[in-house]
Amino acid sequence: MIRFAAAVTAIEIALTIAAALWVSLAEAPEPYLSRAELRALGFEADAHSTERKQRFGAVFSYDTRASLAERPGALYVSLRVGTPPEEYRARRGGEILLSGEPARGVTTVLDSDREGVRSYSVRHRGPDGIRAEVVFLRGSEMLIVRATRPDVPGGPGNAASAACERAARIVQHYMLRKLGWA
Repeated sequence: MIRFAAAVTAIEIALTIAAALWVSLAEAPEPYLSRAELRALGFEADAHSTERKQRFGAVFSYDTRASLAERPGALYVSLRVGTPPEEYRARRGGEILLSGEPARGVTTVLDSDREGVRSYSVRHRGPDGIRAEVVFLRGSEMLIVRATRPDVPGGPGNAASAACERAARIVQHYMLRKLGWA
């Protein structure tokens, strides 16, 4: 009788440990970009914040904002869940409209769709500053990565635009791997 009780207890303990491991390993990582992750990517943040936004009682987005000590000046990363395709199309359409208004600056929009993922990138240089943004829509999840910095009159505009785009792409590649999309 004692052997049976010991065997049942050992099985219960093993099942409890296995269930705890399964739950902890199967859970998706937080879709935020932490200060430590930024540092590992080569960015030093002066200020860093994360926010989980809700709309209609459900999670809408996981946002990370960081003010950087060096170029580019700021990073914004947002993973939006439950995103309808219309929101992606409206966002992209707004960028295309912006590209048609030279008074607001020079905007380039490039589509880079691939199997199962719709995406586009934006490079904008306007009177307020420089912005590079990449947007991915996979199923009902939309990842937005934006790098911005103020424009310096007479400064190296193309180099600054390229630096913003490079920063956005570094973060984008990291987030795609973190989310399991790549």
